[in-house]
Amino acid sequence: MFEYNFINNLKPIKSDQYIGNFYKHDELLHLFEVVKDTTIRLEVILASVYGLRREEVLGLKWDAIDFKRKTITIRHTVQRFKINGKTQFVFKDKTKSQSSYRTLPLFNFIEDLLLEYKEIYAEYKKIFGNTYNNKYKDYVCLMPNGELMKPGYLSHTFSKILEDNELKRIRLHDLRHSCATLLIQNKVPVKDIQIWLGHSNIQTTMIYTHLDETNKEISAQVLMAKFQFILTNYNENDIYEMKENTLNNIYEQDIEKVVVTLQN
Repeated sequence: MFEYNFINNLKPIKSDQYIGNFYKHDELLHLFEVVKDTTIRLEVILASVYGLRREEVLGLKWDAIDFKRKTITIRHTVQRFKINGKTQFVFKDKTKSQSSYRTLPLFNFIEDLLLEYKEIYAEYKKIFGNTYNNKYKDYVCLMPNGELMKPGYLSHTFSKILEDNELKRIRLHDLRHSCATLLIQNKVPVKDIQIWLGHSNIQTTMIYTHLDETNKEISAQVLMAKFQFILTNYNENDIYEMKENTLNNIYEQDIEKVVVTLQN
C-alpha cells in the first residue's frame, strides 16, 4: 500500500551511555567497616564481592548456597513493583538473562559471614517471638523482624550511610561497577569477568576496561619512559633514520633500563 518505508526517514536517537562511579580497593574496605553495625552490612558485602545486581542480592536463598561444594548460585530475583495500584514484591525463578544465571565460588570469609547471619537471625527470632515473620525464612537478606528487605530500603539506607559518614557518593549499583573494576585491575580476562557479572554481551563488560584511571596512568608513565629512554640514548639523526619496528626492538631489548627510568 505504501510506496516506501516511512521508517527509513527517521533518524536514530543517540543517547549518552551512563558510566557509573566506583570505589577502589581501599575505599571498599573502609565501606565494609562503616556498614559493620548497620542493617545492610551483608547486602553491601555481597553486592561488592560478587558484583550482584540489587534484585540478585535480595533474591538470594539459602538453598542457592552449597556449603559443601563451596558455591553460590545466582538464579532467583526479587523486585518490587506497583501492580493494580498496590506496591508488592515480584519473585522470579529466573535472572535478568540466561547468562545472569551463574554459579560462583563461595569464599571462606563469605561463608563465615553467612553462618554468622544464620545465628543472628535465630537470635532475632527469639527476640520477636510470635511477631517474627517466618514467611521469608528461605531468603538470606532479611530485616530483624523476619520481613524480606525491600529494594527501596536497601538503596535509601545505603545512600544515607554514605552521606552520614561523608563517603564518596555512589549508587548501590555502582558496587557492581567497583567489583568489575577491581577484576580488571587484577588482570582477570574480560571473558571471565563477563561470566562473573552475568553479562549477556561482552561489549557491556568492555565498558569497565575504560573506568580504571590507574591503568591509564601506568600506561602513560610507561609510554613516557619509553620515549625518555630513546631520547636519552640516541641522537636526533639516529631516531630519524630508525623505523618504527627498530624503535620497538630497542624498547623490548632494554626493558630493564626503561623500568629503571620509570622508577626514577
